[in-house]
Amino acid sequence: MSSWLNRDLPPVVVIAREATAMGLPAIAFQGRSGRTGPESYNTKPFPSYSRVYGELAARVTQTLLDYGTSALPPDVFISVLFTSAPYAKCPTADNFRYYLAHRLAKRAAKSNKYRHLCGYNRLPSEQRILTYHSVADGNCRVAIVTTNATTGKDVDAEVELKVHAIFKNLLSCLPKRMMLGSMVHG
Repeated sequence: MSSWLNRDLPPVVVIAREATAMGLPAIAFQGRSGRTGPESYNTKPFPSYSRVYGELAARVTQTLLDYGTSALPPDVFISVLFTSAPYAKCPTADNFRYYLAHRLAKRAAKSNKYRHLCGYNRLPSEQRILTYHSVADGNCRVAIVTTNATTGKDVDAEVELKVHAIFKNLLSCLPKRMMLGSMVHG
């Protein structure tokens, strides 16, 4: 088991990390449904967010597969987090916007290598993407976080740029007011 394993990591992230350590490509998907706990696969009525999250996960997976089998370095996995969005504003996967993020706010190091992505010198934290309230996008967001399976830390700018190349057709840029708020933590 991982030396960086701790109780603060969701089990799905730990599983993705362990799969990657065994040489298997992995993606961890996490959705915030707004419910208080896990739900059974046969919940009635079928929750609408389950269908939306499934479509979002399929888009990310298909994009990665379309890029090729060796798209990610062997020691890297991706976590994909979906916001808990109001259903009236985010009834379909088409309402969501995708953003690259760092898992750890304090790790969001500055790098001029990010400049061409959206004009900023760092990526926002996943927490910033998931919790910032914005009327512009209805809070319908997907955070894509790339993690080094060996260290449990965010990857460096070189790897982030490779991940950006994979997902560039899905990705959006955060508004300046959201980015400035996230930079305070760095």
